[in-house]
Amino acid sequence: VVMKERRESAEFARLGFDTLTGGKYSRIAYGVMEL
Repeated sequence: VVMKERRESAEFARLGFDTLTGGKYSRIAYGVMEL
């Protein structure tokens, strides 16, 4: 599962995403969760 969200968003932790990827200077991050 991949989720696109603002880097500082608490949704990643709330939903249990363990891997975050994205540009170093980008405000957008992608959370990756393997099922």
